[in-house]
Amino acid sequence: MKDTNECIQQYLSAWHSRKDDNQYVSAGITGLSASEILQLFEHPALRLPEHKHAGVSLMVDLMAENESMYFDAIYGAMYGREGIRGWLIPMMKEIDFIEFTPTQPSAVFTGASDTWTLDEWQMFAVFGDDRIPLPKGVSVRRYVDGFITQACDVYDTASMRQPGPDGSVADIPGVPVVNWLRDHSVADLHWGTTNASELCAQFHPTESLYIDPVHGEFKGRDAIAAWLPQHIAGLKDVVREAVGPALNNGSTTVQEWQHVLVQPNGERIFLTRGTSVRRNDGQFITYAADYYDAASLPSA
Repeated sequence: MKDTNECIQQYLSAWHSRKDDNQYVSAGITGLSASEILQLFEHPALRLPEHKHAGVSLMVDLMAENESMYFDAIYGAMYGREGIRGWLIPMMKEIDFIEFTPTQPSAVFTGASDTWTLDEWQMFAVFGDDRIPLPKGVSVRRYVDGFITQACDVYDTASMRQPGPDGSVADIPGVPVVNWLRDHSVADLHWGTTNASELCAQFHPTESLYIDPVHGEFKGRDAIAAWLPQHIAGLKDVVREAVGPALNNGSTTVQEWQHVLVQPNGERIFLTRGTSVRRNDGQFITYAADYYDAASLPSA
């Protein structure tokens, strides 16, 4: 286990000495485990004003040089460390008034040949003492040999595409289209054949929370059971296809997915890209959060 305090200081020292934003910095960040990298991302030094923007540079420098992809719900997929750098750093500087605040503890999932991490957060637009809440989101990252090979940030962009008080609309791209590779190690979930009552019974009677970006938050099994069956009934022709492995570390599970609408002729039409998180106490589900972009749905 490396001393992450020492690692972050080495990185920040080299970061301040770089020629420009395009320079790759490797000091202090080579040979780290996914858990150690998470500690770097969460290090309080990155929140100091003198290190502003160092966190996003750290993220880019940890991306695999060639075999890497970064997906954002607004801007789509970028590939390769330098391709990601050329987009992510300028974009984050443009929106440096937005803060990302963790909403749940991060989690690590260790596999035979790779490791995955989970972060849940909420964006806030900060203007002086005003903190305006923006959508909640989730980041799922895959690590191989100390580098990030895939990072996917999923959140609902529908509210960001609505006209503001003055009638203006944000200058952002349309909903991105990505040809996601399905993970056939995980069976399709056909919502039309899902037993909603059995699903609801898995939630803790009182200490449970279900979060949906469109429908809101439901606390306790009774409130969840009053909503979830109706929600599932509305998905009767929808199939959830896995676009990532089923991640499970014992207390937390994560599934990345895409929803497709199955036509009478069998054709599958893309609806939205999502990520689902479940946390449990060993007996019941205590927390469930579905993240997806409602802007790509037909009714959005």
